[in-house]
Amino acid sequence: MKTSGDTVTWGTFAPRDQKALKIRSILADFLGEERLHRLRCLDIGCGTGEISRGLAGQTKEMFALDYVFNLIHTAAKREPPTSVHFLQADGVRLPFGAASFDLIICAQLYEHMAQAERLPVEIQRVLRPGGICFFSGPNKVWPIEPHYRLPFLHWLPRRLAALYLRLSSRGEEFTIQPYSYWRLRQLWEQFVVYDQTLSLLDNPDRIGLSGLAPELISLAPTWLFRALYFMLPNYNWILLKPDEE
Repeated sequence: MKTSGDTVTWGTFAPRDQKALKIRSILADFLGEERLHRLRCLDIGCGTGEISRGLAGQTKEMFALDYVFNLIHTAAKREPPTSVHFLQADGVRLPFGAASFDLIICAQLYEHMAQAERLPVEIQRVLRPGGICFFSGPNKVWPIEPHYRLPFLHWLPRRLAALYLRLSSRGEEFTIQPYSYWRLRQLWEQFVVYDQTLSLLDNPDRIGLSGLAPELISLAPTWLFRALYFMLPNYNWILLKPDEE
């Protein structure tokens, strides 16, 4: 089962080093710098490790995994050396015991997984009570498929989507499976959700956007984002595993 979001390169996502800055900013605001430095962290679906490396110096210990061997091999070879422990593993069969981590990163991953419903189960298992998971992922309701920049691609049946890709010379097979807002909330129903999406839209520079995008976002009123929340292209949530009673 593929767990990396790095194998598609057509999209409009911010570079992963910019994502690392965004995630670090969100976590520092939510937890505080001092607490963040005490946490043991796991990055699931790390790709070539940009996010993991960007957070390594801010956490006590950083583990990073991906299902694709070539990505992990590349990540482990990159210079300069870091304190990140890279390993190949399946995101829904994590090679760690229960309650092993204080913080988990799950960024732009779920839509690449054939069994995304198993991801929260494993995250909940390896996360300590009171621990948090940073989650970001696309919204199916948004009409532009972000990996390939093609309108309505992800709304089509699998065979028609593959034909669309071939006709547009973007690929041969479409395997991405995004969820709607409501299905995402159901997916993470065992966690307490602290939404960071609207606060990022209030400060678009933190998202890693460039060009006219931050200016256009800043011109839109907050009430408009709230009214159209179910249609936003991407969500950024902090997921808290409740303390056990």
